[in-house]
Amino acid sequence: MIESTSNTQEAVTEAETSVTTQRHSLTNLTGNVDLSCSIVLSIFASTNELAINLDVLTEPGHPCYMAPEPPEIACYRPGKLVFPNLRRVISRETRLNVYPPDSNTGTADMGELQSVKPEDGEYILCADFGVLRIRSDEPYLDVS
Repeated sequence: MIESTSNTQEAVTEAETSVTTQRHSLTNLTGNVDLSCSIVLSIFASTNELAINLDVLTEPGHPCYMAPEPPEIACYRPGKLVFPNLRRVISRETRLNVYPPDSNTGTADMGELQSVKPEDGEYILCADFGVLRIRSDEPYLDVS
């Protein structure tokens, strides 16, 4: 909240440097995002949604893409995969492993997300940690 006129310039500068979040429908996911190489950072479930925080692999042409600086070889951006209006989650073959924090970023990861596919009114999420059968409204991916 801006409390004085001296903070107006700070607010303008903050708005100019902020990254816009791009929302993607999983049914119309463009080639500029590769979910199969994205890293799972955390999973949160509530009574109405399942949210998976990711480092999303973006490619040239995506609005959030930035050329990687060595030693990086790809552009990963913060993302969240959301399954809204959650009705059911069934876990199969789950092996929740949390790998040690990355020396460059300091964040732990739970492995890679491999795929999310619709099947019989549910979404099948396959990842290094296992398989989830999710019944929800259509999921979406926010990338910033």
